[in-house]
Amino acid sequence: MLYRKNTKLFYIITIIGLIFFSSCFGSRQPRKTPETNTPTRPTPNRGPRVEAPKTTKPSATVNSPKAENKPLPTIIQEYDIALLLPFNTSLNNLSYENDSIEDKSVMALEFYEGALIALEELKDKGFNANIYVYDTEKSRDKTKNILNQTHFKEMDLVIGPVYNKPLEEANSFSQKNKISIVSPLSPTTKFVEENPYYLNVNQSIMTHCSYIYDHIAKNGNKNIVVIHRGTKSDQKNADIFKGFAGGGKSGVEHIGMMVEELIFMDPSQEILETYLQQGRENIIVIPSFNEPFANDLVRRLNSFSGRYNITLYGMPSWNKFESLNIEHLENLNFHITSNFYKDMSKSKAIQFEQIYRANLNNLPSEYACKGYDVVKYFGKMLERKNEDDELSTTLRYSNETFGGFYFVPVINPDTGEIDYYENQKLYMLKFQNYQFRKAD
Repeated sequence: MLYRKNTKLFYIITIIGLIFFSSCFGSRQPRKTPETNTPTRPTPNRGPRVEAPKTTKPSATVNSPKAENKPLPTIIQEYDIALLLPFNTSLNNLSYENDSIEDKSVMALEFYEGALIALEELKDKGFNANIYVYDTEKSRDKTKNILNQTHFKEMDLVIGPVYNKPLEEANSFSQKNKISIVSPLSPTTKFVEENPYYLNVNQSIMTHCSYIYDHIAKNGNKNIVVIHRGTKSDQKNADIFKGFAGGGKSGVEHIGMMVEELIFMDPSQEILETYLQQGRENIIVIPSFNEPFANDLVRRLNSFSGRYNITLYGMPSWNKFESLNIEHLENLNFHITSNFYKDMSKSKAIQFEQIYRANLNNLPSEYACKGYDVVKYFGKMLERKNEDDELSTTLRYSNETFGGFYFVPVINPDTGEIDYYENQKLYMLKFQNYQFRKAD
């Protein structure tokens, strides 16, 4: 990925800040922590600066407002929020003469940049928070050391880590100390059990399959074919999707629709055509995350697009596949589910992009947009929370600038207890005129 010179220098300064500065934003002095695990405060040279407004603390005794003719002092709630991101500062060259940013650092930096803009907007509306920023380095041990700091038990919210092994460590900490933790990017929850403080922003494959089936089932009389490689992971995904045709948890009536399954191991074209029908819409669902297989099957299906009415549904990672032919996707009426949609007709999206470009001279990535949305949403939800409430009780449906949030409890089938909360807000995107648009 190419970056303009001043963007790279901004990142260099941010990384230097991650190494040398404290991380507490706000009016409160940072708590003392062991020197080896000192939280860090990135100090961008041009990015928005987050400073919480000073709190007005009430005195021990307050005189009558009548006698003094003065208003009672306002108590402003102050929050402690930790951001745990894989900045990988040690991998980067911090020399201005030969500045470079490792690819492993870019995602965290971009997410953090979006988060900074959200924090600045929240601060302007009176949100008062101390933000602690940590570099997890994609390390489970580093994450464990961070979480073991005494003051971490006083956090109101932890956002991150990003990768699964550090997340597993953070989940144990969250469950033990009853502190809400947000998984901002990973959909994996295999290590989460009976932890109502675990809030998963990304959706499970079951939620994606349910959403795809509901979209297909809006109009009946379709020929639905699930095609996959027959591997363990593909078969599992295919079974999840087929389960909705049998009643499942889909809320949409499926008017007698049948789902056929093809394990595609024959390199010939003929086997594919036997599953296609004239005079009906042929719905092809490919529940595979394997790019070479997806590319090959899309190419083969495209050869039938002139004779058959085909609508193709892929998996959520397909929008990052680089080998797929966009002409083929256009011909196959390609659809995909996503929790992210950049609609530049929205004034908020335009405003965010303008602020981002003014500070970084670059367009915001998907990670920057997600950092902005996640921090903005959970900042607002923290303000709704009463002191003794759990954060999960305040979570509400919300359409943010680039995505949405609709958290529901995922129940453990064996115990009936809440395993975690999952965001189930998705969009159906259609590839049309060589770009993704929201489908009807």
